[in-house]
Amino acid sequence: MKEKILFTFNENTLTSEVATKTGSVIGDIETTYFEDGELLVKPLTEVKNRECVIIESLSGEAYETLFKVLLLVSALHGCDAKTITLVIPYLGYSRQGTNKVGEPNSSRVIASILNSAPIDEILTCDIHNSDALKYYKVPITNLYLSEAFCPTIEEYLEGENIYLKDVIVVSPDKGGKERATSFKEEIGASKVIALDKSRDHSDNIEKIELNSDVSGKTCIIVDDIVSTGKTLCAATDLLLEKGASKVIALISHPVISKSCTERIKKSQLSAIFIGNTIEKKLDPIYQVIDISELISEAI
Repeated sequence: MKEKILFTFNENTLTSEVATKTGSVIGDIETTYFEDGELLVKPLTEVKNRECVIIESLSGEAYETLFKVLLLVSALHGCDAKTITLVIPYLGYSRQGTNKVGEPNSSRVIASILNSAPIDEILTCDIHNSDALKYYKVPITNLYLSEAFCPTIEEYLEGENIYLKDVIVVSPDKGGKERATSFKEEIGASKVIALDKSRDHSDNIEKIELNSDVSGKTCIIVDDIVSTGKTLCAATDLLLEKGASKVIALISHPVISKSCTERIKKSQLSAIFIGNTIEKKLDPIYQVIDISELISEAI
């Protein structure tokens, strides 16, 4: 059987690790920018009757990445690729999925665009709002990163002499409880709880409340995204104020704005672990967890 061909526009550790683990090759792409601003994307690797996998997160300037992906999909299809799988470790715009007056349902727009392309399958990781999956006509799978995170967290807990019976998994809001529950079941913690969070009209945190007993427990905050770090730090302060002995965080996607790292450094978090779904240089305060094994198994 011929190995799969992986494609990515940005050299990154995740794609390299997936290639190694699956025995795949990384295909070459020629990207040409014309003087008028138009773009030409051309695969230089022979793909006829081959299984092709594109690995790209929609982060940062996601609109350009998305357009590049669409052009590459069209080119691969035109070159008679056997199958085209799109892996989007971080599916940007999935937070913009509510129909507020005067605002677009951006997650639905992204789905509509991808539905129009000749893609056989889409894989993503810890999508912010799982309701957005209903917009896809292309078969799409949302991978929980719990399995990839567990070995590192178990090692950390063992090193700190923390027993699972003394661990509570915490979702910073009710919407993320499904994700937190997945991790709780994977690691075997004693309990999962969700904080009660509300925002004001400017989308700033108005209040965050805890209605469970966490006294003497190690709390693991599980969330999909850390951007400003405001929710994470507020949740940490509240849990410790209510008697938690230690708070650590487990985050899927390192979106991370400029102020985020300094805010976390000043917080009372004991440790923060984060997935490598987005390629970026991170401060040593973040302990990066490789998710390539999970991606490799999925493709």
